[in-house]
This record gives sequence, C-alpha cells and structure tokens, in this order.
Amino acid sequence: IVYVEPLIEIGEDVESGEELVAVESVKATATIDAFNNCKIVDINHSIFDDLDTLNNDPEDINSWVIKTTNNI
Repeated sequence: IVYVEPLIEIGEDVESGEELVAVESVKATATIDAFNNCKIVDINHSIFDDLDTLNNDPEDINSWVIKTTNNI
C-alpha cells in the first residue's frame, strides 16, 4: 500500500455500500466500502502519514484505519 485516504469524517452517518477509504497500491486503486449502515466513531490519521505499520504488520493493533458503530 502506497496511499490511504479517508473519504468520510468522524461523526458522519454512512449507508451500506458508501465508500469509506481510498486505498492505492503499486498495481491497483480501490475503496473500502461500508458493509452496513454505520456511524464513523474514529479515524486513525497516524496510519495515513506512516504506512509502514500497515504494510509490515497489517494485523498489528495499531494497523486499523477507521472505527464504526452500527446505526440501528
């Protein structure tokens, strides 16, 4: 991964299928979409500035990109 950009803001309500994050690698560009209606509760801005943690250990506790909660 060479670039990650949030397409939403904290506190925003999003609908299922809405684009949340743009992700770019050397070979492709894609988005991460909401799989249900949710509210954005946090964005890990530090990951956007330093992608080493995400690239080297994607399962690390600090490799998260966004946190959501269900909108019921």
